[in-house]
Amino acid sequence: PTPTPTPSPTPTPVPTAKGTVTASELNVRKGPGTDYEIVQVKNENAVLKKDQAVTILGEKDGWYHITAKINKKKVEGYCLGDYITITKGTVVSETDNPETTPTVTETPTPSASPDVTDTPKPTDTPEDNGEIPVDTPFPTEMVNPLPEGLAVSDTGVVTDSEGNEYEIAAYKYSSKYNLMGVVTSELLNFRVSADAGSAVLGVLPRDTVVHLVGSTTNFQDINGEEREIRWYKVMTLIDGEPARGYVMSDYVRLNYSTPFTVTTRYSKQVLKPVPVSGGKNVKTSAGTKVKLAKKSKIQILAEKQTDTGKWFYVQANYKNETVNGWIPENRIKFESNAKTIEINYYKQKEKPAVVTVTEAPPVVITGTPTDTPTTTPAPTGIDITGDPEISPTPEPTPTPPPKENVENPNAVIKNAAALSVKTEPKYSAPALFTEDKVPVFVYSGQEVRVIETAFDSENLWCLIELKFNDRVYEGYVNSIYIEADETVNLSGSGANTNATVLSFEEALTAEGFPESYKTFLRELHAQYPSWKFKAFNTGLDWEEAVRKESVVGENLIPNTKSVEWKSLEAGAYSWKDDKFTVFDGSSWVTASKEAISYYMDPRNFLDHESIFQFEVLDYNPSYQSKEGIATILKNTAMNGTSFTYTDELGIERSISYADVFAMAAEYSGVSPLHLASRVKQEVTLGKNAMSNSVTGTVSGLENLYNYYNIGAYHSTEAGGAIANGLRFARDGSSSDALNTKCLIPWNNRLRSIFGGAFYIGNNYINRGQNTIYLQKFNMTSNSTYQHQYMANVEAPYSEGKRVFAAYENPQEVPIVFFIPVYLNMPDEPCPVPAKAYNPNNWLKTLKLYDKNGDTLSLTPTFSVTRDAEYNLIVGYETDYIKINTSTVSSLAKVISEEYAYPVVGENRVVIKVQAENGDIREYVINIVREAYVEPTPTETPTETPTETPTETPTETPTEIPTETPTDIPTETPTDAPVDTPTEAPAETPTETPGETPADTPDVPGTPSETPTNTETPSEQQTDTPTQTEAPPTATPEEVVGEPLP
Repeated sequence: PTPTPTPSPTPTPVPTAKGTVTASELNVRKGPGTDYEIVQVKNENAVLKKDQAVTILGEKDGWYHITAKINKKKVEGYCLGDYITITKGTVVSETDNPETTPTVTETPTPSASPDVTDTPKPTDTPEDNGEIPVDTPFPTEMVNPLPEGLAVSDTGVVTDSEGNEYEIAAYKYSSKYNLMGVVTSELLNFRVSADAGSAVLGVLPRDTVVHLVGSTTNFQDINGEEREIRWYKVMTLIDGEPARGYVMSDYVRLNYSTPFTVTTRYSKQVLKPVPVSGGKNVKTSAGTKVKLAKKSKIQILAEKQTDTGKWFYVQANYKNETVNGWIPENRIKFESNAKTIEINYYKQKEKPAVVTVTEAPPVVITGTPTDTPTTTPAPTGIDITGDPEISPTPEPTPTPPPKENVENPNAVIKNAAALSVKTEPKYSAPALFTEDKVPVFVYSGQEVRVIETAFDSENLWCLIELKFNDRVYEGYVNSIYIEADETVNLSGSGANTNATVLSFEEALTAEGFPESYKTFLRELHAQYPSWKFKAFNTGLDWEEAVRKESVVGENLIPNTKSVEWKSLEAGAYSWKDDKFTVFDGSSWVTASKEAISYYMDPRNFLDHESIFQFEVLDYNPSYQSKEGIATILKNTAMNGTSFTYTDELGIERSISYADVFAMAAEYSGVSPLHLASRVKQEVTLGKNAMSNSVTGTVSGLENLYNYYNIGAYHSTEAGGAIANGLRFARDGSSSDALNTKCLIPWNNRLRSIFGGAFYIGNNYINRGQNTIYLQKFNMTSNSTYQHQYMANVEAPYSEGKRVFAAYENPQEVPIVFFIPVYLNMPDEPCPVPAKAYNPNNWLKTLKLYDKNGDTLSLTPTFSVTRDAEYNLIVGYETDYIKINTSTVSSLAKVISEEYAYPVVGENRVVIKVQAENGDIREYVINIVREAYVEPTPTETPTETPTETPTETPTETPTEIPTETPTDIPTETPTDAPVDTPTEAPAETPTETPGETPADTPDVPGTPSETPTNTETPSEQQTDTPTQTEAPPTATPEEVVGEPLP
């Protein structure tokens, strides 16, 4: 492949300004243009984050020369100035090494866009002749239609079937652009961010109207090719609710009924008379080529989608003259035209609060206890699309107990929103169930009797007597939830004080950590002396483990990754289409062996953040706090929010998400930090939304929830994983006993979170897969290489970092890490996959034509997937062949000649195709060119020519030498040589077939040369047609390839 240009080194300029990044992520490149490589920091791309401060050294062609810190290292390079806001000083232009404006490649439309569920067919596409498309009328406003189930009563009030009244609420948002659009593809993914690998908020059908709220561009890896993609940030309605998200601009047609102004991104911008690259440019009336300056204002009049991307038909003012023409979409910048737009939707009117009095155990919600009863509002469900405003609800005072109660209670439950009771004093013990298979819970404020205490080496447990559903039960709860009177002693301890304490180095050696691990662990110990490191010696060979994990479809990675991260194995990549096989919709493909090796090697993640993928996930309430849970839930729809549910006894309760994960840990024995992180990884979509796995509204699977996406195995059908997961929420496993403990069906949110937590504990943690790493890469002796929770190969890395962020003071927490060690590991950690390029060097088409333009047929017929030699037989008259080819990958190229010149006989023609990565594939065509066949004479007499050459040389020369010296010494020598030899050569060339009159002057007129001309007619007959019939280029020196041996 052509090496990426590197800018000439120049002295570092003096800083001229300060700025901040406005894009979510911004690449730092080695030069001022997208044709320069991205700067590397620790073998990773240098990427600036939103709001990051930078120092600006200068400006060149719209690119800022900057310095900044990434991973504590100073980085210098170039960033596109559109995404940096100046906060101080003035940016100075760099003129030390002037260059022309960087060429911007027009973004081609992806042949199979990862954001279009069905191949789009743009609805307004005029011919490529400069015709201006006419937009169809757009609605003047977006009004939410009356949702299903609502109707207008006789009195004009909107109500549902139960008589609840609804009202219109105005939703206002500030739009940067007063512009609307309409979806042109059959189905278009509506994403949470401007990234083809980001979560999907919903799917927009054709003709959906959207409001343009913002616009951004970035570079995305589409089918192994980096392309600049424009994303529209739009506002539309999803399930009747206003929602913001991102869509690819290729599949949205804008409405230009109101003039809309944009600016040019680059200097010397030309306009085209037709929407195609190359060719002519728009000129002024004086014949001068139009070259617009950077940031020139232009007005969009129309648009057109082509094979090379979207083009806008614009009007501009150039040198006091109005000019019109086409410009590629990626060469313009949208400017703000702020306006507030209203969208109406319906919401249920609030009802007056009603005081609910029950004899059930009290409902505990967040807040401070008071002495007044709690008012229970009508249920509204959880709002997962908006920004909930939660007011603390006071905790109620315990209601008077029923007549049948626990005798002589001596304690009260505290800080327990729904605490599971255990059958034994340990977290791995089964939960207590009633005879009707209902799990037994206790709640804050409930009176119980402590019978005795027990210690499990870490926690003090209380055996309590409690009342549940009008019956008294006995079971165990952790003493931290017990507020006992003076008659109960909760100070017992079973700690072992005789244990031998090893030094840190002794502990590492005793655990069996190799030297290649110890350097990283020593650094961590210096920072976090309370942390404990335990080795999990797998007993597995490293190479064998990597090979087993590299099965196609087993470990997935976003399709937006570059080619070195993705597998090219059969079933993972199609050579005939140059596409990676996607799993679960359009975003996930099989990871490469190199990527799997990198993520499997524990030594790559022994830093203070990434190491949390090895944290032991058993529940330990001594340091896994509710505050840590709340930290994980920040910036999600679960942050600070509660939901209502109906418990097993039919009582309606409310619980916060922080509390539900804490209580799920008690029920399952699994770390609540892990549970919260896992849910955040699986179902959250940005700050205000969650996936359809937990909305309870999926058609045919209503009122089902799956917070951990258990059973949501990946599928090549869009949405298939969610449906599979909800079927599991409904049906569970084949084990009735397990389904009971997992609280199947998951028909409310609490059952899903509790039951899913138990499933994870029972199916993974309690069987040895007690770290995030082991749940992804099962190296235990139980179902080794199988029974793996998630498909995303990067999940342990990302989840581990999220868990670290949940700890406020990790230095003081005695966290235990269980780190795998393999046999025969490489001496050094497996590196990040080396940069690679597209390897596809296949031909898509191969056609051969003779000099008359007629198609020549190959044997066998050419096939994209055939890896074989081809054969071709042509007549003598075919002295050259034209070879037409096209490649499967647009990044490959044919590097052999376009013409072949076969000689008579066998020829070997080789067609070479070079992939982007430089690999060459050869296609061989064995061509046989037939020999010249002498045409049959039709007019020339055949008798005389055949007799004359035979008689003349045999008779005449023999008689003359014998007679002349003896009989006529004086007279004969003059007559005989003159008459006889002269006649024979004169007649022979004229009448012999295959010779032409043009050769006559070249025939010698002496008797001694006559036999030579008459004895070699075969050579003359072969050579002569070659000289007179074949084209001048058909010489042996010009034959492509080598003759067969």
